[in-house]
Amino acid sequence: MANVSPLNFDRFDRQIRFLGKRAQKLISTTKVLMLGTGGGNSQVSIQLACMGIGELFLVDPDRWAETDRNRVFIPREFVGKRKVSTLKKLIEEYFPDVRVDGIVTKAEYLPDEIYKEADIIVVGTDTISSRIYANRKAIIYRKPALFPYASIYSEKGKLRQFFGVLQVYIPGKTPCFECWKNFDKYRLLAESLDPKRREEFRQRYNLGDELNIPVEASVSALNYIIAGAAVWEILKIITSIDKPIPLQAYNGISRSGRLMERINLKKDPNCPACSLARRLKSNSSLPSREDLIKLGEKR
Repeated sequence: MANVSPLNFDRFDRQIRFLGKRAQKLISTTKVLMLGTGGGNSQVSIQLACMGIGELFLVDPDRWAETDRNRVFIPREFVGKRKVSTLKKLIEEYFPDVRVDGIVTKAEYLPDEIYKEADIIVVGTDTISSRIYANRKAIIYRKPALFPYASIYSEKGKLRQFFGVLQVYIPGKTPCFECWKNFDKYRLLAESLDPKRREEFRQRYNLGDELNIPVEASVSALNYIIAGAAVWEILKIITSIDKPIPLQAYNGISRSGRLMERINLKKDPNCPACSLARRLKSNSSLPSREDLIKLGEKR
């Protein structure tokens, strides 16, 4: 837990009215590791800062692009600059009581000390392989982890898919990320190769679009829905105000009328991650590039 100066309870009056002062103290001494600071996780970070979270570790190797500005509230001068440094500056300017650490790297290269120090992990990275890596770290160090995801797909001018998913992993209690997610073996392979090697594989094995890594469609409306759900689940974990929901989904084109639907999910007894939790904890083994490719082939 983070050490903070005496709390200004007036700033948090509206949430203290239903959470209480004890819960606010817990919020303000909690450290959250944000893996990825794109459209969804940047919003989660800002909302947590508003609520007075103790410390944020912002981790992302990328820079802001002009195409990010349709869903992230950033000034135009941020374009071309590091995501973590600018988001850190923004949060510290408006919420000086929140400690922010900006780390320019990928989840796979983040020192283990950060994973150990964090109380909660939010995995908003772009690649399947990095999500698998973060999932293994959460299992090894017994950290609650959230996996938000949003997807939009249209075909011939008609919207076919507008949904988001949020999974919450609680060590020893709920299924992990690898218990339910079916991984595309070609996507895992493509992520493990640099562009040159990817093209070599494409030509050698007569692959077409299988090795393409698509640029996902994205809008702020969907990101904010999933981000809001993630923040609420984080508050549940911190304050125990309610039980976290292991898996829930939002379908924007469903006629059910439900905003978020719970999805029944059971632990996979053959899960390559959490079913081997004791072994992983003892030797800290993590999936290699070859392991990830084999994993995709089995699924």
